[in-house]
Amino acid sequence: MEELIPYVPVLALLVLWLLQYAETSKLKHTSEDQQRQLDRPYHLLGEEGSFDDRTDLPEETRRRIEELVREGKKIQAIKELRDATGLGLKEAKDYVDGLCR
Repeated sequence: MEELIPYVPVLALLVLWLLQYAETSKLKHTSEDQQRQLDRPYHLLGEEGSFDDRTDLPEETRRRIEELVREGKKIQAIKELRDATGLGLKEAKDYVDGLCR
């Protein structure tokens, strides 16, 4: 048992580092969500340099959403769009409805 004593500080530091990493990741996601929310009004007003869900959407995700719309799976398309962009339900639905036209 005494041979494990030197490892206690190392394990404690490892646990603290993991907790710090988890908190930092959480804060990063929160910050990204807040930035998207702040950019939405600019997008709705058509301001330059605002969040644009069409250009910020990765090409692969855009193709997947368009494919789901063609297959008539609008709800799944809305869900995937929201997961990829953080858009609200109404904004995502409007985007998908725009693809249907």
